[in-house]
Amino acid sequence: MLKEAEKRTARLELKREAPGRFAASGSGVAGFRLLLTQEQLGPKNSVQLKWQSKLLAPRTVVPDKAIALGDFAERFDRTWIPVAECRVP
Repeated sequence: MLKEAEKRTARLELKREAPGRFAASGSGVAGFRLLLTQEQLGPKNSVQLKWQSKLLAPRTVVPDKAIALGDFAERFDRTWIPVAECRVP
């Protein structure tokens, strides 16, 4: 039964290569939401993401207080406060 659970479990690995640059790979993942702090964003709030070794179109994300408030209400974590999100695909 454990082998069956392992086969059906999605896996996602994300690496930060530089401010605003990330590489993601995984199995069983159709899409995901990347929450970012202000420090994780690139110049001019840019985000460049590789997904399964393919470079996605660069994006400019807009910091939004609603993201920070929503995440805080969900997790009550004051040590890490996201201000922007990037959805794939």
